[in-house]
Amino acid sequence: MQYLVEGGHVYGACRKPAWAERLQGLAQREEGQIDLLAMDVTDSETIALAAASVSGAIDVPINSAGIVDKPRQTTGSLDYTA
Repeated sequence: MQYLVEGGHVYGACRKPAWAERLQGLAQREEGQIDLLAMDVTDSETIALAAASVSGAIDVPINSAGIVDKPRQTTGSLDYTA
């Protein structure tokens, strides 16, 4: 939100933007300051398509994507080599 308050343009990416109701609502309220992109960080094709739809440079990338494999698995117990 701080970037919007300061007049920045924000790209919001998620796997299914049509399902992201809160993100859609924010984009509608901010009228043109937010572009929603469909992207799955595990799918290089969706990453390439999202990147191609971005105009100009991104100044501050923020990634909050997570990895979940087994139920009750925590970040410290992930097998990163698998």
